[in-house]
Amino acid sequence: MQKIVLIDSFAHIYRGFYALPPLNNSSGMPTNAIFAFAKTLLFVEKNFPSSHGAAVFDKGRPLARLKIAPDYKATRPPTPPDLLRQIPYAKQIAEAFGWKVAESDDTEADDIISALCAKFAGTSIDIVSNDKDLAQLVNDNVQMLVSSKDGGLSRMDKSGVLAKFAVRPEQIVDYLSLVGDSSDNIPGAPGVGPKTAARLLEEFSTLENLLANIQSVKGEKVKASLSESAQQLIKNKLLIKLPASTPFSETADISAMERRRPDMNILEGLCEELELKSILAEIRRHADAVEKDRKEEPSTYTPDLF
Repeated sequence: MQKIVLIDSFAHIYRGFYALPPLNNSSGMPTNAIFAFAKTLLFVEKNFPSSHGAAVFDKGRPLARLKIAPDYKATRPPTPPDLLRQIPYAKQIAEAFGWKVAESDDTEADDIISALCAKFAGTSIDIVSNDKDLAQLVNDNVQMLVSSKDGGLSRMDKSGVLAKFAVRPEQIVDYLSLVGDSSDNIPGAPGVGPKTAARLLEEFSTLENLLANIQSVKGEKVKASLSESAQQLIKNKLLIKLPASTPFSETADISAMERRRPDMNILEGLCEELELKSILAEIRRHADAVEKDRKEEPSTYTPDLF
């Protein structure tokens, strides 16, 4: 059975860069983000094998959203040079692990992930990301793999979205429109936090129905906030709603996303150049374990890609 895994790559690289202390190889090349990303790829390889997949990257400025809101993400500081230097290596490692690298000019990774979910609707898809925006894509076939407290990944399905946000996946866009997102410079309705947003959507179901029935909202402060923020909330929804198509997805073919066997020569070369000794040792141990299983149970073993 086909299984697609889509990795929100830059999110994991960015998280690793700030979560780990500075690491450099002997030539001064920073490696902490690469180290964290490689650990994620190896964890996925071991625990969530798939027949198809892609490591998805942001590329350029999100022009479509900037047309709607020129100040979109304007509060974010510039990407640190030490992080930018690691991106090409991260892509090389992803490719060496057998992943298709997916990116498109002036397009965010979330948009490509969304468009691929739409294009391959009906196929089982796992999204490796903690991004709450992507929770809008969760359905009977699409689930998220989010970071867990033990340092691994745990599965979040439709019931998991409801448990985390108190709204259904199809309400996530409306929910985020109401609460806003400071990291993306998207202001919500003042005074409307997660609990209030969930309560409003439980009563009114959609943002459109809520705004059409503001006079029925309980609480004068919330009612006034919604009235004053109505136009902003409509714009928020345009910013947060992920598309069903991108230039990448229009030309994407399922066969091009078929996972390749990891190239041990390239992986070893990269790990040696970057001096990622523990990663290399872990990769070799996993490859040896897979080969051992393959030899012991050749007729029943479902192969890893190693």
